[in-house]
Amino acid sequence: AQVDWVLHRQSSQDELDPATRAPLNEDRLLLRRGRLAVESQQGVFGARLELDMNSVRALTVRPFEAVVIARFEHDDWFVNASAGLTRIPFGYDAMEPEHARPVLERGLATRAFFGQARDFGVTASASYRVARLSLALMNGEPLSEDRFAGLDTTRAKDFVARAGLATPLERKIWVQAGVSCLFGRGLHLGTAATKGS
Repeated sequence: AQVDWVLHRQSSQDELDPATRAPLNEDRLLLRRGRLAVESQQGVFGARLELDMNSVRALTVRPFEAVVIARFEHDDWFVNASAGLTRIPFGYDAMEPEHARPVLERGLATRAFFGQARDFGVTASASYRVARLSLALMNGEPLSEDRFAGLDTTRAKDFVARAGLATPLERKIWVQAGVSCLFGRGLHLGTAATKGS
């Protein structure tokens, strides 16, 4: 959980916005980000459900991740397949759990491509020694504040891939490098059909 306490903000007022009827008070305690996750693994198959909660604009509770998973591991290799609301494997910080990051927010470049770095789709990832590979077929409408968030506006699906290397230098120090690619087609609005005149 990340809880913020705004002690004083000069623009804060004990009033409501006349246009939107939203409170203008900014001197408050708020839940900036809260996550609750449940995960189960039975042999090869598993499932994960993670909820995201915040009170930035209003109290909001929504699914953050909801996937079914199949995992196969051996000495030097690992294969993972998942389907559902899952992370988009584009860039390093999109796949990195928030609690493992040195800073809470993802990089600006990743956020420019994907608002919340989550979308509905199927993913497969594999690793062999130092090599890493991730592939995904996604709806193409990542979760965000957009009105189409989570809805697929086109038949075309997005293909996302990431390849990289990761090797430990010390017990807790790793060197990682990778490249990501994205192929997809967005919605281009046309004009509504009208009668000939």
